[in-house]
Amino acid sequence: QKRLAEVWMDEYKEIVYMRHPNLIHLDAGDVDERKRLRESLQCHNFDWFMKNVIPDKLVPTVKTKASGGLMAGDPSDPKGCVDTFSRESGQARIYASCHLMETQNFQLTEHDEIRIRIDICLEANFADNRISVAQCNGSANQRWSHKGPKEHIQPLEKSELCVSINSPSGSDDQLLVLTGCNSEDVRQLWSFISYQSG
Repeated sequence: QKRLAEVWMDEYKEIVYMRHPNLIHLDAGDVDERKRLRESLQCHNFDWFMKNVIPDKLVPTVKTKASGGLMAGDPSDPKGCVDTFSRESGQARIYASCHLMETQNFQLTEHDEIRIRIDICLEANFADNRISVAQCNGSANQRWSHKGPKEHIQPLEKSELCVSINSPSGSDDQLLVLTGCNSEDVRQLWSFISYQSG
């Protein structure tokens, strides 16, 4: 996977590394010969491929405001990480342990979406104030405001609400919900692993 990304995917390789952070530090070996072959064959770049060969597919963004695990509380002592548990729909949950593998690897995109994969987003349901994972569709209830480490995450559509952790009585589950914002409530303060400057 890493050799493929390094030789053929140009700036899109960053998407591969967002999805599979374990590849970042792997050695791809010497790919210079493969890059020379690509150049000698005068192959189009990967952006051309995305726009001309599969234009009906969602073109993923490589521009993110923040990425990595989405942690509740102080990053040095997180209360847990948002985890999809490999589901593509349903209630978003908190996992007590932050393993930061694929099911916890989120990105805050330039379009204010919080994506777990190219096609799965966090979505606010204002009818019951729950937060779910769902297919990305560009709707207003999939757009979020987040200013930086240890800050609130708020739906752009209803900025008086904040993402919070709720532990229903009699359950070990910790769910993501929307509640009134409270800057003193550590269950409403969120951090990604990394933030892009600018």
